[in-house]
Amino acid sequence: MSSYSMSPEQRKDAFRRYLERYGIIDQLTKSFVALYEERNKPSNPLEYLKQQMSTGERDTVSQLQAEIARLQKENDELKAKLAERDEAK
Repeated sequence: MSSYSMSPEQRKDAFRRYLERYGIIDQLTKSFVALYEERNKPSNPLEYLKQQMSTGERDTVSQLQAEIARLQKENDELKAKLAERDEAK
């Protein structure tokens, strides 16, 4: 179903699901909360939000890299156990 054949309400819901699926709503919310809680409001709030967004992106990349490293280690350990078991046969 193309977005043109959808009602405005359906398009709005589809767009909201898209934003949720990719974590955009969460990241925007975190950025706005950080701005709201900032004791000394920045003189350039748009730049502040850009920085908050890029920080969130870097954090996500770092988390994913750590998860990849953990999974690679686990994979290596499992391969070693399989190799030991195959040698014992």
